[in-house]
Amino acid sequence: MTSIDHPLFSLLESRHSCRKYLDERIPRATMEEILTATRKAPICNPGIFFVLSDPALQAFCDELAPHVAAERPEQNEYGYLPKPMPPFLKDRQRAPGYALYNSLGIARRDIAGRRAQFASNYRFFDVPVGIIVSIRRDMGAGCYMDLGMSILALMLAAKSLDYASCGIGAFANYGRFVHRLPEASRR
Repeated sequence: MTSIDHPLFSLLESRHSCRKYLDERIPRATMEEILTATRKAPICNPGIFFVLSDPALQAFCDELAPHVAAERPEQNEYGYLPKPMPPFLKDRQRAPGYALYNSLGIARRDIAGRRAQFASNYRFFDVPVGIIVSIRRDMGAGCYMDLGMSILALMLAAKSLDYASCGIGAFANYGRFVHRLPEASRR
């Protein structure tokens, strides 16, 4: 908890990774506002944002489901975490995972429960609007930092309008599938 009384600090303090959403549609004009705010991040904005809502969102999840069920992830195009992972980073990665599974009543050794929960990543945790964020392959490594700032701007813009969000890195496991998203869904 911060002692600084400022709207930005309050927004940062109140934002969290949500995995359970109301079944309420987000008006298109509101999504446009959020995406416009995202583009105001103080960087080059290298991201490509694929905005999916029903029926396109459901179709995407339905098409991806057999790949996930077959447990055939693709070779990632980039390294998400260092190998080997330093112990301090492994601890930072594990702590929220343990807290999540504990809050859901999934025991540490409940492999089936953990897999089922992880599979919900690929359904966007049943959100009314899902956004896939991508970056062109020819962008330099520094653009990943810029992309991260764009994503944070998106999450803070959503939170400022009382919408929850959750970053989902798991879609990188099926990058070739994700890259088939139609041009019409890009923002």
